[in-house]
Amino acid sequence: MGNEDRPKPSWREIDKRRAGGGSGRSSTPSERPPHGEETRQKQYRAVLEAAFAKGELGKLADKLNLTARNNPPEEPKAVAPTAPAPAPEAPVAEGTEAEGGKKPAAKKKPVEDRASLFRKLAEATNRQEISRAAEKYLSRFSLPDDHEFLEQILEHEKESRIREAMTRIGELLDRRHLPRRTRALVGKLRYLTETSFSDDIRELARNLLSRLS
Repeated sequence: MGNEDRPKPSWREIDKRRAGGGSGRSSTPSERPPHGEETRQKQYRAVLEAAFAKGELGKLADKLNLTARNNPPEEPKAVAPTAPAPAPEAPVAEGTEAEGGKKPAAKKKPVEDRASLFRKLAEATNRQEISRAAEKYLSRFSLPDDHEFLEQILEHEKESRIREAMTRIGELLDRRHLPRRTRALVGKLRYLTETSFSDDIRELARNLLSRLS
C-alpha cells in the first residue's frame, strides 16, 4: 500500500504523538497552558479537524482572510490645522486710501487774486520771469490802466505784448494820466528804439518819448 492510500491522521492523533514523543517526560503543571487558553485551543483544533475531514480547510482559510479584509484596522484621522487668527487692521492714516478703496480728495491750491498776480509781475527781475508773470495775469484779467504794469510789459518776450502796452500808454497820456516814474519808463522806451528789430515798435517808442519829454 502506498503512502497516498494510508488514512490521514487526525489533529488529535497528531497531538497525542507529539505529546508521547520527545524525551518521554510528561508535562508538568507549570508547562501546561492556562485552563481558558487550553479550552480555546481545543475548540480551535476541533474546528480545524472538522474542516479537514470535510475537505473544507481551504474555505475556512478563505473565510478567515475575508473577515480580516472586511475589518481593516482603523487609520488615525488627520487633525485639520487650526487657522491663525486674523491680524488686527491698522488704522487708516490721513492722506491714504479710505473705505471702499477711494482716496480722499486732494486739497486744491487757493486761486491767486488780481493783487497777488500783479505783485508777482512787479517783482519779476528778468524777461523770462516778466513774460511768465504777465501771461498768468492776462490769462484771467484784461490789460490794466496802470503805468507800472505797462512799463513791465515793455520787457516782454513777445513783440505783440509790447505793442499792446505802448498803445495803452498812449491812451493814458491822451487822458492826461501821467506815470509816476517817468524816468524808468523813458529809459525802457529809449532801449526799444535802439534794440528792437521791429520798425513799428521803434516808431511807437519814439512817439511816446516825444510826448513824455
